[in-house]
Amino acid sequence: MNMNFCSAIIVAGGESLRMKTPLPKPYIELQGKPIIVWTLTPFDELKVIDEIILVVHEKWIDYCKDIVKKFNFKKVKSIVKGGTARQDSVKEGLSLVNTDFVLIHDAVRPFITKTFINNLIKFGKEYGAVVPGIPVVDTIKEVKNDFAHHTLQRGKIYKIQTPQVFKTDILKKAYGEAYNAGFYGTDSSMLVEKIGVKVRIVKGLKENIKITTQEDLVYAETLLRKINAKLTINN
Repeated sequence: MNMNFCSAIIVAGGESLRMKTPLPKPYIELQGKPIIVWTLTPFDELKVIDEIILVVHEKWIDYCKDIVKKFNFKKVKSIVKGGTARQDSVKEGLSLVNTDFVLIHDAVRPFITKTFINNLIKFGKEYGAVVPGIPVVDTIKEVKNDFAHHTLQRGKIYKIQTPQVFKTDILKKAYGEAYNAGFYGTDSSMLVEKIGVKVRIVKGLKENIKITTQEDLVYAETLLRKINAKLTINN
């Protein structure tokens, strides 16, 4: 294993049927560039990232090859076919990883920053399993049959984001045991928790939204304009 660098698995395996747009979410354009380009850029520019493994739906493999060539992404070493579920897609990417650490990131979170990724990796090297999260500010209720059943303690509840950083041997063990047990989780950290590894939560990035709906897309356009305006002022 390469002890000095990390692999990044960018997951874009679905067809985005819920969005009801001609293109899947990762390929919808924000200010002239597909979302996946905005997502890939900070990973490609970071020295600590040794390779990027892009996991996509088989229909979009050639398209992504063209994107990588057009935007000159130097660290995208592999573009592989995704699986039926997100967990299956991560598994396909993980099978190619030989570095000591691995980051798992959603292709439709385009506002991640290099500084934030670097910070997560530092925590990852210390704790072995790290995920970013945002504290929930709303009151959260468990509901049964349309009636409030239980009010959860919001001070203990976080909205979890990506990238999630793991020692590769921990994540591979977690995925192996999950498949042996026929277990599917909602994210990679859930599988790591199942094997008894403590997952460190670090402060997430407010702008690190996941684009899943038309409303998210509108907000993303607004957010990108604000970010670009701030960069223009600072320059």
